[in-house]
Amino acid sequence: MPLDSFANLQRSVMDWLARPDDPLISGAIPDMILMFEEEARDRLKTRFNEQSTTIIPPPNTAIVPLPSDFAELRELYVSTSYGNVHYTYQTPVNMDTNLYRGIYPYGYNSSGIWTSPDYPNAAYTIEGLNLRLLTQTGPDDPQTPINIVYMSGLMGLSDAVTSNWLLQQYPSLYLFGTLTMAEPYIGDDPRFQIWGAQREATFERIRLADRKARFSGGPLVIQTDVRNP
Repeated sequence: MPLDSFANLQRSVMDWLARPDDPLISGAIPDMILMFEEEARDRLKTRFNEQSTTIIPPPNTAIVPLPSDFAELRELYVSTSYGNVHYTYQTPVNMDTNLYRGIYPYGYNSSGIWTSPDYPNAAYTIEGLNLRLLTQTGPDDPQTPINIVYMSGLMGLSDAVTSNWLLQQYPSLYLFGTLTMAEPYIGDDPRFQIWGAQREATFERIRLADRKARFSGGPLVIQTDVRNP
């Protein structure tokens, strides 16, 4: 049976458990899938769940809501006539007390933040499900679009969401991962050790394949910090 949908995944799990017609198992399979997805969401950070979008900041506030599927931030910048100006992460305390807020020329300011004349202190922090930027836009200020690159996590499967990037790209991980979640429900089975080993091998295979895909275009060059050699 092809592992290409939420329904087919459930049937395959029951077949591999050798209990295809057991109503006590069928009702628990969606829970097992959900529990595996919790683990996969934390462990998988690949090019398949990397997203990019542009956000227009709301007026009169430094708070910018993050996308609803946000999991982890990779990059935050604005495009200017001087090039892309990247925001630097600061803790909430640094945002409030430690940043020097003068106007600096294009380059690194005294706080070590890359700036342009329009963005003297490009910094951000994350509070809950929001970005907080150093600067605040007013009613007459231009609302410059903010570009973000982020990890979107993993959308869970359901009757409404029949597939996602992980099931499409690596259905074997979904199968072995879900099978290992069946052990607490049905009890000990010698096959769980085999399925667990397959799950871990597939996690590692995905990690290595993603690393190769990202850096296969040329040698990885490590650049020293020119400010602090």
